[in-house]
Amino acid sequence: MMTISRAQEDILKAHNMRVNSYINKPIDIDRFARVMRSIQSEGMNFVEQ
Repeated sequence: MMTISRAQEDILKAHNMRVNSYINKPIDIDRFARVMRSIQSEGMNFVEQ
């Protein structure tokens, strides 16, 4: 799941729905591109707890 929400409640809801990755979508385009490249090269192993 990619979202702009960092609310703990939203993170917990996502985990309760068995979302395996919770990624905060950066607003800045350069940071967004870095996140996308990282996901592409490393896979979806970014789980925020």
